[in-house]
Amino acid sequence: MARLVGLILSCIASAALAQPLSTTTPEAAGFSPEGLVRIDRFFEREIAAGRVPGAVVAIARDGKLVLYKSYGYLDKAGGERMPLDAIFNFASMTKPMAVVGGLALTEDGRLPCPRRSASASRAACRTIRSRASRSRYRSSTPT
Repeated sequence: MARLVGLILSCIASAALAQPLSTTTPEAAGFSPEGLVRIDRFFEREIAAGRVPGAVVAIARDGKLVLYKSYGYLDKAGGERMPLDAIFNFASMTKPMAVVGGLALTEDGRLPCPRRSASASRAACRTIRSRASRSRYRSSTPT
């Protein structure tokens, strides 16, 4: 537990001391300029419809910033535009972010995940079939 707390604190400290990313053109990073324009249109549409008050979008590849832009309002009632350095309260959004980070680390081979044995996979399949056969939503027509 202490190691986990230390890791989290070091990540926070390194993020606070991090230098801004250098920028590059969309083409050099492998992005379509038309695709980035679609992002602009999407946020304009969502803000105009009132579904999103504002957002800050940052897209980077290989340590180079391709898009860093704010949209809409931080305080729509007060007319305060969204700044690039706005701070958001993510609340329960940390879970999906942690999962994405874990999957990325696993994909890179930096987070080991034990593989299931063949017998465990067979047991899981038997369990799924067993539960499906007892389901009250099962089709009444024979297959």
